Amino acid sequence: MSNIMDSISPGSKGLSDAELLDLLTKVRQGELSPEEAERLLSGLPGVEPDASQPSQQTSDDGEPASQTEGYTASAPLEQAKRGKLIVDTLAAYFIINSANLGADLYQARYARSFPSVWVDGSTITARFNYFSLGALREWLNQQQGDHPRAEFSLNAAVPWQLELHSHMTNLIINLREVRLTGLEGNGSMNHIMLTLDRPVGHVPIHYDAIASSLEIRCLAQVPLRVEIHGNTNSAEVADRKFASKSAWQTPDFDHAPDRYSIVLSGEASSLTVTYQ
Repeated sequence: MSNIMDSISPGSKGLSDAELLDLLTKVRQGELSPEEAERLLSGLPGVEPDASQPSQQTSDDGEPASQTEGYTASAPLEQAKRGKLIVDTLAAYFIINSANLGADLYQARYARSFPSVWVDGSTITARFNYFSLGALREWLNQQQGDHPRAEFSLNAAVPWQLELHSHMTNLIINLREVRLTGLEGNGSMNHIMLTLDRPVGHVPIHYDAIASSLEIRCLAQVPLRVEIHGNTNSAEVADRKFASKSAWQTPDFDHAPDRYSIVLSGEASSLTVTYQ
C-alpha cells in the first residue's frame, strides 16, 4: 500500500477504504495523533459531512430503532425471551451495562451522534453501513476526550448474547446483573474491561483479534477455564502468570454445570482475569 501521507496531498481525489483503514491504524498505533489525522483529512476535497449530522442509511438488519433528539434510542421488549447485541462500528469510550428497563428491550444514549441502530426481533445492531470518511472522522473526534460517548443499557430480565466486530477503545462492559449466553469479539480493541455475573450453563467467551489491554472480572469461586492460543506479552489469571499458548482451569470446571470458557485466539499485549 502506498504511504498514506502521499495520498493526502493537494489535488488528492480522496482516499480508498484501504487508505482510510491505514490512517486509522496509524492513529491506533500512535504514529499519528487524532488531531494530526483530522488536520490531514481537513485538506481533502469532497469530504463527507461530519458524522455528527443526521444521515439516512439503509440496512438489511431490520427496522430503525426509535430515536429522539438528543441522541437516544430504544426498542420495546414485547415478547422477547432473549436479546442479542451486535456492535459493528468505530467507537471510543463506549459503555455496555444493564438496568431494570421495564417495557424496553434496551436503551441507548449518545453524547455525540452514533451509527444507525437497527432492531430485528430481539437482535440489536449498531453499525455504520459502510466504511466512510465520515465514520473515520467521528471516531477521531471521539478519541479527543476521556468521557463516555455512548452507553447501551440492556434489560436484565432476559439473557443476552454479545458480538463485537469493530475498532474500539476504552470499552467498559458491565454484565454484573446480566445472564450472558456468549460473547464473540473479533475487532481490534484498546483497554477493554469486562465484568461478569455468575454463569448459567456453559458460557463461551471468544476473542479473536488484537487487543492492547483486556481485563475480565469474575465473581469469586466461579468455575472457569482460560485458553490462550495467541501471543500475549503479559497474561495473569487468578494471580497466576502465564505465557502465550497456555491454559488453566479451576479444579471443578470439568464437572460444573455453570461455567465460563474464555478463549483468546488473537493477540493481546496484556490479558488479566481476576476474581472479585
